[in-house]
Amino acid sequence: MPGRFGDISASTLTGILWTLDRGYLEDWSDLVEYMVATDGDLQSLYTTTITRVTQATWKVKPNKYGDRADAQVAAEFCDELIGRMSGWRLSMTTLLHALALGFQPMEKEWSEDRVARKNLVRKLHFRHGHRFRLDTQYQYRLYDRGEATRTKHDRYGQVLDPNRWIVHKHQSVAGYPTVAGLMRAGAWTWMFKRWAEKGYVRVLEKNGAPYFYVECTPDTPQAVRDKMVEFLQDLHTEKAAVMEAGSELKVVPGSSITGTPLHDLFLDKMNATYGKLWLGASDITDPGANGSNAAVNTRAGVTADPRMVAYGIEFGETVSDQLFKQALEMNRHLFGGRMAPVPTYEADTASDEVQVDKQDLAEQGGGSINVSGALDDTLDTGTPDPLSAGDSASVDGGTSQPVAAGLDKAADTALNGAQVTSMVDIIKTVTANQMPRDSAKAIIKRAFNMDDAAADEILGTVGNGFVPAAPEPQPAEVPMTASDPKALTETASSSPPKRKRSTRKASSSDQMTLPISSRSLRLLAETLRGVSGDPEP
Repeated sequence: MPGRFGDISASTLTGILWTLDRGYLEDWSDLVEYMVATDGDLQSLYTTTITRVTQATWKVKPNKYGDRADAQVAAEFCDELIGRMSGWRLSMTTLLHALALGFQPMEKEWSEDRVARKNLVRKLHFRHGHRFRLDTQYQYRLYDRGEATRTKHDRYGQVLDPNRWIVHKHQSVAGYPTVAGLMRAGAWTWMFKRWAEKGYVRVLEKNGAPYFYVECTPDTPQAVRDKMVEFLQDLHTEKAAVMEAGSELKVVPGSSITGTPLHDLFLDKMNATYGKLWLGASDITDPGANGSNAAVNTRAGVTADPRMVAYGIEFGETVSDQLFKQALEMNRHLFGGRMAPVPTYEADTASDEVQVDKQDLAEQGGGSINVSGALDDTLDTGTPDPLSAGDSASVDGGTSQPVAAGLDKAADTALNGAQVTSMVDIIKTVTANQMPRDSAKAIIKRAFNMDDAAADEILGTVGNGFVPAAPEPQPAEVPMTASDPKALTETASSSPPKRKRSTRKASSSDQMTLPISSRSLRLLAETLRGVSGDPEP
C-alpha cells in the first residue's frame, strides 16, 4: 500500500533504493506514485512537463528510406491507427509517467476491422509498475508479485511479448535502468522536505495557538482547582463558565515569527532543487537572486525547451518502435507480404528556428529574432533579405514585432568578437576601394543598429573620395586561325601540359577581387550572422 510511506525514515528509503538496484521494482513504483500524489510542488512540475509534451502538434511522417510508395502508405496507416485508438491522449500522459519512474508499461488491446482487413490497436491499458521486475539482463518482466513465476516462466517472471506490451523508458543519466527516472535523484529531496513540513506543523500545533490558564488564590479548594483544569481542557467557543471571585482567566498569545523563518528558506531550497531536476533551470523558482523576471523567464525557456524536445524525441521513438512497427508487422498483407518502412512520430515541442541568444536579448529588453537560415537563401536565390523586406520579423515563436524593439539597446552594449571582426572587414573593404563609404555606412547602421553619428565615428575618414578599384588586366588571348593546320593538329591531339606544384605562397595580388555587389551581400551575411549567432554555412 502506498500509504505506508507517510512516516518514511532514512533507513526505509535506503532499503527501497537498495532493492531497486537489484531489479525489484515493486516498492519503488509505489513510492514514486506516493511522492507525486502528496507533494503539490512536485505534482505541479510533473504535470507541467508532461502536458508540454502531450499538447504538442504530433505528426506521423513517412520513413525516408525504403520504398517511397510503401513508406507513404505505411504512414497513412499508422496515422489512422492513432486516430482510431480510444483515449490516445490519456495513454500519452500515462506513458510519460516514465519520466518520474524510469519506465511505464501499458498493455495493447487489439481489434480487427473485417471490412478493411486491418488489425488495429483499439486501446492501451495502464499496468502498474509494481507488477514488474528486471531480470539478469535488465529486461522488464511481468512478475505480479510472484504469480507469473508459477507458470512455465522462470523465477523472474513472464517475458514481455512486443505485440502485447509497450514500455516507455526514460534514461536521464547513463547507466542501468534503475537510475533512469528523475525521482531517483529527487527521492531524498522529497523526504527531507516532508520531514521539514511535518516538524513545522508540530511547532505550530504546540506554540502557534494561544495558551489559557487560570489564576486562583492560595486557599482555593482542590475541587475548584480540578474543575478549572477540566474547564480549560474542554475550552472552545461553544463553552461558557462562571468563575468565583478571586479567580482570573489568563491568555498567553501564540508565538510569532519575525523575519524569514528557516523553515521557509529550507522549503524554497527544496523546491528549487525540484525545478532544476525537472526543468533544468533553478532561477525560475527563485528569480530574485538571479535578475529580473523577464531575464529569468527567458533563461527558463532556453533550458526548458531542450528538455521538452528531448522528452518528445524519446516518446516518439517508443511509439515508432513499439507501436507502429508491431502494427505494420500484423498487417503485412496490406503490403504484399512485405514489411513496410516504419514511419516516425515527431512533435513540435519547441521552436527549431535559429534564434539570437535569449539571455543577451533579455538584457537588451527584447525577444529572439527568427532568422531560420534565410541569409543563405538570399545569397543563393536572390530573394529579398527578410530583415529588409519590411521592418518586422517573427519574434518569440510567431509574434510579429518591430525588429528594432528587440535591438533598441544593442548600440549601447559591447560587441562580441564576431561582430568586431565583421566591422573591421567592412572598413578594410572601403579602404581597398571595393565598396563606397555610403554603402559601408548603411551596412553598419543596419547590421549593428547604429545611428549616423556612430557609423561616421567608426568609419572616420575612410572612403572619402571613393574611386572604384580598377579590375586586374586579363592576359590577351592569341587567336588561332584555320590557316595554321599544324597548330590545330597539335592542340587537338596533345594532352594538356601538367602544371608543376608551386611552393610559393599566394600573395595578395594573386587573390581574385569580387564584384562590389557580391562582396556587399557576403559582408552583410557575415555581419548579420555575427548579430544573430548563426553558424558559418
